Amino acid sequence: MRLYADELWQQELSCLSGDGYRIASRLSDIIYKSFTYAPGSTNVHTTAAEAFRQRSGVCQDYVHVFLALARLYGIPARYVSGLPFGEGATHAWVEVWHEGLWYGLDPTRGCLADEGYIKLNVGRDFNDCPIERGVFRGQADQLQTTYMKVDIL
Repeated sequence: MRLYADELWQQELSCLSGDGYRIASRLSDIIYKSFTYAPGSTNVHTTAAEAFRQRSGVCQDYVHVFLALARLYGIPARYVSGLPFGEGATHAWVEVWHEGLWYGLDPTRGCLADEGYIKLNVGRDFNDCPIERGVFRGQADQLQTTYMKVDIL
C-alpha cells in the first residue's frame, strides 16, 4: 500500500500539498471510484491491505483503506459508525480533522457525511466501533442482523 500511496501522491495529490482536507476529499473520491461494493467478500477481520488488494468490500473496508492512506499522508482521521439517512444496515464513514473541526467523508457512497448521518461510535478503526458487542456461550448457532430506517423530520 505504501508504493500505491507514493504513486498516488506523485500523480494526483502533491498539487494539493498543504491542504489536508482537500487531499482527504480527493482520496475519498479515488477510493469510491476504484472500489467495488461487494457484501460477503470480506469480514470484520479483513485488513486494509487485503481489502486494498482486492479493491472490493463493504463500508468498513473502504474506511480502513482510507484511514491507512490518510495516516501515511499525515492527515488526522478517524473511523465513525452509525446510521445514514434512508433504509438498510448500519454504516461506516470517516472524519478528518481540519482547522479545528472534524469533517465527515463517506468513501463508500462518494459524498460528504452531513446531517443525514447519525454518529454512534468514533475510534481508530472497526475494533473501536462495533455497533454490537458481546459474548455468547453455548452450543447454538447464532446470526444477528441489523436493519434500520432513518427519516429527516
